[in-house]
Amino acid sequence: MRRFRYNKLVRHKIIDSMIKNKEFPRRRILRSKQFRDELKKKLREEVEELIASEGKEKLIAEIADVYEILNCLLRNLNVSVKDIEVVRKRKLQKYGTFKEDAFLEWVETDIEKFIVSYMKHKKEYPEIKR
Repeated sequence: MRRFRYNKLVRHKIIDSMIKNKEFPRRRILRSKQFRDELKKKLREEVEELIASEGKEKLIAEIADVYEILNCLLRNLNVSVKDIEVVRKRKLQKYGTFKEDAFLEWVETDIEKFIVSYMKHKKEYPEIKR
């Protein structure tokens, strides 16, 4: 018999299907923190698939996968969707939403506190030399 490594979180019906198909999966139950860490890894995997998706149906399917992982994370953290909505609305009031016309290419400043902040995050906000 040949063995193939997974080492990743899968939906429970995947394992059920393997057993039904006479495969022999080895699984373990993760502790809460381990489960949360694996959910984050799975989220990254699914977001990468979402980014690579083309076409409305494929995008919707990948968004559904991301949404499922987010719901699992919320349950793991014992946080409700209402709790998230409160924070989302607070951020919406403070920062607004994402609009098609709000693509920021660069900013010029001579205000020291902003310069210090940008310099602390050089990878995210590299300085443009002229």
